[in-house]
Amino acid sequence: MRTYRHRFYRALAAGICLLFVIWALSGCSSSSKKRRKRGTVLVDASEKDVPGWVTDIPEERKYYYYVGTSGDTAGFDEGKKAAVADAMSQVVSTIGITATSSTSYEEEYYAEQYQVTLESELLTEGKAKLQDAELKEIYYEQYEREDGSGFYRVYVLLKYSKDDITTEQERLAEIIRMKYGEVGRFEQLAAEHTADGMLMDGVFAHINASSAALMLDDGDVFFERNLIRAASLLQKLRLEKRGEEQTGYVGKPLDRPLELRVFYSEDGREVPVPNVPVKFAYRVPKARTAGYKIEVYRDVTNDSGIASLKIDTVHEVSDKNRVDASLDLEPLMGKLDEAPSKWTGSVDTLEEVIKTKRTVYLFKSDTKAREIRTGIYFIQIDENGELMNKPVTAPAVYEILYSKYFTVRELDVSPGEEEEVRKRLSKAAGKSIERILLGTVRVIEFDSISGFDTAKVSAEVTLYDRESGDTIRTWSIQRSGTGNSKEAARRNALTETGRSLGEILSNTMP
Repeated sequence: MRTYRHRFYRALAAGICLLFVIWALSGCSSSSKKRRKRGTVLVDASEKDVPGWVTDIPEERKYYYYVGTSGDTAGFDEGKKAAVADAMSQVVSTIGITATSSTSYEEEYYAEQYQVTLESELLTEGKAKLQDAELKEIYYEQYEREDGSGFYRVYVLLKYSKDDITTEQERLAEIIRMKYGEVGRFEQLAAEHTADGMLMDGVFAHINASSAALMLDDGDVFFERNLIRAASLLQKLRLEKRGEEQTGYVGKPLDRPLELRVFYSEDGREVPVPNVPVKFAYRVPKARTAGYKIEVYRDVTNDSGIASLKIDTVHEVSDKNRVDASLDLEPLMGKLDEAPSKWTGSVDTLEEVIKTKRTVYLFKSDTKAREIRTGIYFIQIDENGELMNKPVTAPAVYEILYSKYFTVRELDVSPGEEEEVRKRLSKAAGKSIERILLGTVRVIEFDSISGFDTAKVSAEVTLYDRESGDTIRTWSIQRSGTGNSKEAARRNALTETGRSLGEILSNTMP
């Protein structure tokens, strides 16, 4: 009985082992068809075993091989396209035009263009083999997820001639050189100037590069990036004004020029910037009418970063004689006038940066004419061309000048023609008078409006040296006056002319 049970257990154990072996073999067989991977099951593959080229890329003396992979895709065609794209990205990398953030736009452009073109050809029916590229092998795997959904993984083997790679490198380099040579040349200049600390020359080169980019169909990125770089260089510039603390005198030059120093800071030191065009705008009173005009002067910073304006003549007495200094980039910016409207914002941004690079000089001035004894006389002529005996204009001029501490005297001689009056004035003035203000005032127009009469007067005044007779300066103005009669209008116009001349002369007499 014991022997029987012993045999039974031995047979049972053997059977269990046999079942385990059968189950194990069955599992092994199944695993060859259903490889499990992260909760997914391989349900189909284009080949029984994974091709060796997937992991071990072939090598040949005359050819390059590239393996492209798709990742997980919804279908085979989508996976094939992605795998070819992956292989082509490796091709353009070998050519040397990898599209990265540090790569120039022209390289990115041709890398993308070349890659897209060959991808399209390789995926077209009947064109899997080109002159310089051949799609040698395709392998795919189809998986099923636990939720019942599925995906494909596709692998491609691309063969490419090494000689054709070299030819392609040379071809693309020549295309880039010919098409983008002008832009590239300016960009290279900008880089060299910036490295040498010649920031303004770098700005010039970048703006010229943007201008050249306007000639290219695909020059948008060149245009914008060079404007950005030009603006960045301009923002580094600093302006320092010198010379406004001095006092000038009317009719005389300033003792020292007004200077604008342009520099930038680097490693705790101030580096001068040469070759910066600067525009100085000097506000001066108009000679014949009220108000001001702008006299413009231009200069370029020297090796010390200094541009200067030598003011040869101070024009008026003021605590705020004004000179505006700014970077003079208008001629250069004019090259961008033809920029498409979509880049108006970029141009405006650069112009706003340029506008920040300006400063204002305010200097004081006085006149030494207060200390010079001056005689005053005006010839008055009515609307009929007749000489007027009663002086009106001269007393009004005298009153204003005297109130502003000028050493003046109203001269009294008989009316007459100018040459005749000059002789009389010279005798009447005596040696104590050094200068004479001789004016001619004419009533040129009458009008009647709503019961009031209006007279318009024209005046011309000459300041001359009594002894030599040389003219020092002249002034011309027109003024009007109203009254309830022609006589009152004429008198008021002559008086207003005298007061206006007094103010103008007190501010501008040298």
